[in-house]
Amino acid sequence: MIALYAPPAFSIPELSGNTFLELEIVRCADWGSFREARARAQCAILIIPHLTAELVREHLQITGSLSSLPPTVLVTETDPASLRWLAGAAVHEVVWLAQAGR
Repeated sequence: MIALYAPPAFSIPELSGNTFLELEIVRCADWGSFREARARAQCAILIIPHLTAELVREHLQITGSLSSLPPTVLVTETDPASLRWLAGAAVHEVVWLAQAGR
């Protein structure tokens, strides 16, 4: 199962039709349901167009080891101002939103 977080207003293409995705995708629009889904997931994807220090501090930092999480990918805008917030983010990989279609 893939846990997918995206803000409610963020439109993403339908993923379930892609043949390369054989896993169930659980889309979450709030942090509580994403945390629950990520605990059971084989992979987690966060689509967060604009990072802020508060968002990283409240939702993307973990205590303990990053290895306790499933592989987690953050998809965000290529914004030099928000890059500084990634240092404390509990993600394994970062993909720029402009390249996410590939």
